Amino acid sequence: MRFFVGLLAIMSILWGGYWFVGANAVEKAAVSAIEDATDAGNSIAYSSLNTAGFPNRFDTTIKDIDIFMLSGLRWKAPFFQVFALSYKPYHIIAVWPHEQLIEYQGISAQISTSDLRASLVVKPNSTLALDRFQLTGEDLEVVLNEGTTYQSRAISAASRQGTLPFSHDISVTMSDVSLPSLIDPAGSVLIETVVFDANLEFDAPLGRGEVPAKLIALTLNEFTLSQGQVNVTLSGALTFDSEGFATGSLTFSTPDWEQGFAMLDRLGAIPPEQSHMVKTVLKGLATTSGSATDIHAPLTVNRGNIFMGFIPLGFIPPL
Repeated sequence: MRFFVGLLAIMSILWGGYWFVGANAVEKAAVSAIEDATDAGNSIAYSSLNTAGFPNRFDTTIKDIDIFMLSGLRWKAPFFQVFALSYKPYHIIAVWPHEQLIEYQGISAQISTSDLRASLVVKPNSTLALDRFQLTGEDLEVVLNEGTTYQSRAISAASRQGTLPFSHDISVTMSDVSLPSLIDPAGSVLIETVVFDANLEFDAPLGRGEVPAKLIALTLNEFTLSQGQVNVTLSGALTFDSEGFATGSLTFSTPDWEQGFAMLDRLGAIPPEQSHMVKTVLKGLATTSGSATDIHAPLTVNRGNIFMGFIPLGFIPPL
């Protein structure tokens, strides 16, 4: 009996030592990463960085964060937390505060949520390449500096490794979404569900590489906006050149083109000067398809420029 008690005591001491060594390593790694980013020209300020969670977790909290990147992006938050099991440090949980601020090129976004957290799993090797992640959020509200407000009751996102090398299957679902109307600046457009499902292919693993991975191809299985009986869907495939410009083909589908067109028009997704012409083309497509309402309209993308036939619809900025 004394042997087992002694063995248990020794194991407890060893485990406690492992935890304290591991917690110290976690804090040192975080501080080192911040110092590296600062040396690269970024500004990172915080009031404290501590790791707790003995004996089974590494719970790291950084408080009063104010980050200003060389790119011009600023992120400010009262705290940010990262949790990991001490025996599985490559699987982390990240938790954001209820309020945070993002600024970029003169645009300020005040972000509010009742809950926002993510689960991230990386490869347990030196590259720390992304394996999979999940994100959930509730009561999301984004207010821009001019007062424009975007809202969603719930958001969920997930990623897993795809079948192609360096590819990931991405899915995002948002419910009860409120978007500003460009037709009525004081009004909004309500969308019950937004669904994004795609495969993203990169030129390298999403991990700790010397050169950041670049997106080279996107297969869009579905991007759907739904409101009641009305839904519009975009699908297709794009490739991205060395400058980040997209080229490829997409298909716009809706079972009721008039209501689908009205939804997109209220959102401002169709350029006002092209609205009448787009409506005429959609009506013609519905007539020639043998259905009075159902359409599948082909779109082409050439170096970011989107066309329906010869009608310009918009531009995808280079990545």
